[in-house]
Amino acid sequence: MAEFKVGDKVEHPTGGTCTVRYGPYRTRWNPDLYLLEMADGTHFDADDLEVSAPLPAFAVGDKAKMAGETEPVEIIGGPYKNRYRVWFAVKAEVGDATASEGDLTALPAPDPIKAGDRVRVTDDDGAHQFVGRIGRVVKLNSDASRLPYRVQFGDGRGFHGEENGHWNCVAVERVTDTYEYDGVTYDVDAQYRDSDGDVWFFKRMPDGAVRGEYRASTSTYEPHIDNFSETLETAAIMHGPLLKV
Repeated sequence: MAEFKVGDKVEHPTGGTCTVRYGPYRTRWNPDLYLLEMADGTHFDADDLEVSAPLPAFAVGDKAKMAGETEPVEIIGGPYKNRYRVWFAVKAEVGDATASEGDLTALPAPDPIKAGDRVRVTDDDGAHQFVGRIGRVVKLNSDASRLPYRVQFGDGRGFHGEENGHWNCVAVERVTDTYEYDGVTYDVDAQYRDSDGDVWFFKRMPDGAVRGEYRASTSTYEPHIDNFSETLETAAIMHGPLLKV
């Protein structure tokens, strides 16, 4: 039997296409076992495996970096094949186009949602009253929960289910926290270097205001959020221009 490694796709006679999660390992009766994960997330031990047919590099809905494009493109069709190449239909800045598989590069998987992230609710618990709302994740519920994300809206002073309260949600997507001042859009979660070479950190406060504090260019100290006293406007006026690090 061929040797497989963690992450390989394999075919099992009864389990179908599975993913290797551990192995190979030896038992008293079998010297070559693997722990497999089925498509439904369940696991089992097996040794009767074959190499799975390679999956296409991209699927409809995936985002990818395309040669010649500054922004990621979205895969909207394919894969299509002929005797010479594999290609996909993509949605780019210039409109719909086609791209050879070799001109597309997979984007790294996004970091998992964590407490503190600013998110947009894509699926609440079926009530649909919070879908599309933007808030912050204040708690990650159990991995087994049907509602894994507890999201706070507004100042969070309201009760569960209120407009400025919180709600447990099925699915959310991370959104960039931006703030516009004097025609410039700032990324609140980024760091900025001022005209003196000092580095500024900004945070959105519970009341919605964006405040910051700087770290001297000769220091490695990162200010605590309790010290964020200057508004972004003041930092830009007194110490600008602010350039993203």
